[in-house]
Amino acid sequence: MNNTEPPKAHRLGLLVISIQIAINLILVFTLHNLDSISWEFTSLIIATLGIASLFIMKPIRTFLVDSLKNFEVFKKASVYLHVSLGFLSLFFFQAYLYHTDISLTTTMNLLTSKAAIHPGQTLSQISLFILGTAILIPIYEELFFRNLLQGYLQTKLPVVWSILIVSVYFGSFHFAYVYVATVSGIIAGILYALHRSPYPPIMFHILWSLFSLFYYNYI
Repeated sequence: MNNTEPPKAHRLGLLVISIQIAINLILVFTLHNLDSISWEFTSLIIATLGIASLFIMKPIRTFLVDSLKNFEVFKKASVYLHVSLGFLSLFFFQAYLYHTDISLTTTMNLLTSKAAIHPGQTLSQISLFILGTAILIPIYEELFFRNLLQGYLQTKLPVVWSILIVSVYFGSFHFAYVYVATVSGIIAGILYALHRSPYPPIMFHILWSLFSLFYYNYI
């Protein structure tokens, strides 16, 4: 037997990750370029199909289900402290990067803001958009990038390198704000490494996404 040949588990891990990367690319580039899909449904469809795709293959399904069964992490006060610190760190980093005011007064009257990207939206459209963009997309991304990809790399590489590699890859998917996405990936990666659970990075990601939608007049 060739000693340089990766073990079966290693090859399987690479195969699963490669398939997921392909699915990510197909979903993002295809759905974002279909004019027939209304804006409030795009993220919802991407997230739903993405999450479903994670559970197609038995090895990855078993791994994800096992990791999601552990609810003990919610009993740790340190989780909420770390998520809060991560959120504040990203907020101040973005404020510094873009030289923006850190006042919260911009959150006033946002649902009727003329600066909103999709003005005149209905309550149902807003609800679907929030569900897809701020809840399901974070769940999908953290299950894939942190729980699957970083979790796999941590078995092959030092934790620091695993976090950095996944964070850069994560940031590359967010073309409009690569630096912020990369730093948020680092924070989420640290949360995952500290608590060995997908829930802390999911909590952080959802919190930041919800905040961003309102604070930056996205809706």
